[in-house]
Amino acid sequence: MTEHTPGSDPGPDPGPLQEPPAGSSPIVEFLTLGLGMAVCLAIGTGIGLAVDAAAHTTPLFTLLGLGLGLAAGVVYLVSKVKQNL
Repeated sequence: MTEHTPGSDPGPDPGPLQEPPAGSSPIVEFLTLGLGMAVCLAIGTGIGLAVDAAAHTTPLFTLLGLGLGLAAGVVYLVSKVKQNL
């Protein structure tokens, strides 16, 4: 176990925080996050529905597409939050 001493290197400097674009409000930022999440879910579910229609395997690929869309939405959400913190 390594202890942090005052003279040791804590690691790379994360750099300055990014400022949001001029004129954007927090409401717009939150709406963008929600819209991005909805788009990810819709695309994943749509692809799953299309594959189910082609393969005649209702609801297998729809649920799989929904899960992948949810995962993509969470990745998008986390990346945008990290970018703006």
